Amino acid sequence: MFYVAVFGFIGGIFFRSLFPLDPFFLYAPALIFIVCAVLFRHVRYLGYIACAASDYVARGDDFSRIASYTGNSVTFEGVIGGEPDIRDRSIFYTMERLRVLIRDNERAVSGRVLLTTSLYPRLVFGDRVRTTCVLDDPKELGESYRGYLAKSGVYAICRYPKSVELISQNEGNVLKRWLLGIRNNFRVQTQKIFPFPHVGLVLGLLIGDTDGIPNYLKDALIQTGTIHIVAISGYNISIIISLLLTLAPYIYLSRRFAWAAVIPILLGFIFIAGAESSVVRAGIMALIVAFASEAGRLSNCSRVLAITAFLMLAKNPYLLVFDVGFQLSFAATLGLVYISPRISDWLKARFPFRFIAETAAVTLGANMAVAPILLLHFGRVSFIAPFVNIAIIWIIPLAMALGFSAVLISYMFLPLGKVASWFSWATLEYVIRAVEFFA
Repeated sequence: MFYVAVFGFIGGIFFRSLFPLDPFFLYAPALIFIVCAVLFRHVRYLGYIACAASDYVARGDDFSRIASYTGNSVTFEGVIGGEPDIRDRSIFYTMERLRVLIRDNERAVSGRVLLTTSLYPRLVFGDRVRTTCVLDDPKELGESYRGYLAKSGVYAICRYPKSVELISQNEGNVLKRWLLGIRNNFRVQTQKIFPFPHVGLVLGLLIGDTDGIPNYLKDALIQTGTIHIVAISGYNISIIISLLLTLAPYIYLSRRFAWAAVIPILLGFIFIAGAESSVVRAGIMALIVAFASEAGRLSNCSRVLAITAFLMLAKNPYLLVFDVGFQLSFAATLGLVYISPRISDWLKARFPFRFIAETAAVTLGANMAVAPILLLHFGRVSFIAPFVNIAIIWIIPLAMALGFSAVLISYMFLPLGKVASWFSWATLEYVIRAVEFFA
């Protein structure tokens, strides 16, 4: 019944996300099924489905109050939250802690606004700004885009206002500002010791920052199905942790020691990546893979996966349909837990090189699981992706470890950090050449 309830809840979210309905048509069936569950034992499972699904499905969209101002010219102020999304001709900011100004009175409202401005002047995290513009409803740009913004709490759009007045600074969350400061400092330090384009690749691997990767290399990563290595999701983190645990016996480390090392490595990654919610979710999914690998029993992992999905979706139901990163993370985790062990057993029975067989199994399991999602969202699947991943994925943990170590050394003595970066440069050069060759 536990799984029936969880999948009923997930099914309710999926149905409601794709087919908007009046709450009456959702409460009524739920009530009927609950009554049937009480009266008739053999249909009791329907009651579990109804209760779980109706928890999200029946309540419909819970729009924040800022949405009630869309379509009108509004003067409001808010705090810049998170890092700006800088494009070629514009910058996207997320405004939170909003206050609407009506007849010299301020009214606090919940929700966030997506603010689009020109490239200058630049705003930073923690700036409180005031502006006037006509707020657009994201729904006008399509249901999918509305859901995409809603998963981040954004319910209104302000495009190119005539002026943006800076009211004050340093009003953002202190912890988040500190984490973003560490991330930015880490980025600057990395740029001091790595050449182009290797600096873009190592920053993508370590903190998911792809701004420094040239377009030709991005295109090559996409064409070969390896773009995931520079995207912060449970996909790449799970693969890396699985490979670390797989590699441990071959470098004479006990599995228990390798398992203990996974936790600080994962926490360090989350730390320097800014501890964004997407990074934390990815870390959780990666820990599940590590847990399953250590336990050695898939049955120990299925309930943990179900509970994790339930908790994540209970907090933010929009993740299921509108967050590709969540979908890839969960699919890759399922592939690593349920598909990779079967491939590994098959390969090890036929090939003498055990490490190569296990590496190939990890890569193939994850790629097979995420292929349908990639096809759905991007319209194509790279058939050479499994082979390219096998060619490069084994060296990714080494490239990350050497790159991270070089940056740490550079903090102590910059010239020595530059020397240390040569070792990481060699691994990064291999990845770049391999991707360009297959592309």
